[in-house]
Amino acid sequence: MVIGDDAEKQLEKYDESLELPPYIKHTKDELVALKRKEIEDYRNTVYAKYLENKELYKQGCENERHIEYLENEFPQKLHWSDEQVYQDAIKYSEIDEKGNVISTYNPDAKWDWYVRGGRWAGYLWLKEGTEPLVPVNFSWGWSEEEKQKVIDENRADVAVKKDIANLDNIIPFAIVKDGHWYEKGQMGWWAVVLNEKDDHIWEEEVKKLLEGLSEDTIISIYDCHI
Repeated sequence: MVIGDDAEKQLEKYDESLELPPYIKHTKDELVALKRKEIEDYRNTVYAKYLENKELYKQGCENERHIEYLENEFPQKLHWSDEQVYQDAIKYSEIDEKGNVISTYNPDAKWDWYVRGGRWAGYLWLKEGTEPLVPVNFSWGWSEEEKQKVIDENRADVAVKKDIANLDNIIPFAIVKDGHWYEKGQMGWWAVVLNEKDDHIWEEEVKKLLEGLSEDTIISIYDCHI
C-alpha cells in the first residue's frame, strides 16, 4: 500500500536495480563476526540435528553432497582461524585495499518489479455511489469470472480515503508513507520473511500510519516482487 500522491515516485528509492556509488558494506571485522555467527547458527541447528542420530538423519536425506559436507567439511569450520573465516566469506565479494567488502547494491531494495493492483487487484472496496479513479489492473492468474466479480463489487486499486469502505480492515504486508517504507517483516527471495512482527504489533502500526489522514488522501495498492 502506498499512501499519498506520486505513488510510483515514492517507490523509486526501493528499486533493487538502483546502482549506488561504491560503499563499504562490511568491514573485515564485521564480516568475520557475521560469518562466525552463521557457522554457530548452523552448528546449533542442522549440525546438531545430524549429531543426534547420524544414521536416522542419513536415511532421511537424499542429498549425498549434504551428508559429505556434514561429515567432512563443516567440522573443519569449527576450528578455523579468523583469517580462514574471512577468506571463505569474501569468495564472491569485491574488496578494497583494507579488506572491506565493497558494494553498489541498493541497501534499501524492496522490489525488483511491481505493478499496480496485480495479484491484489481490487483490494479496496468502494462505498456505494463512488467509482474507481482508474480501471482495476489485473495480472496473470485472474479468470474472466473473477475479474468481472471484482468489477461488479465496485472494488479498486486506487481511491481517496473517503471513498474506501474497508480501510479499517486492511492490513497490508507493507506501507509506504511520505517516502518511508514500513513492513511487517523483511521479505526476501522465495517469499522468505525475516524478523517478522507479531500480528497485533503490526496491526497497531498500520492503524497509526492511517490515523489522521485527510479525507482526500490517495490510497494505492501495489503488488511488489523481490
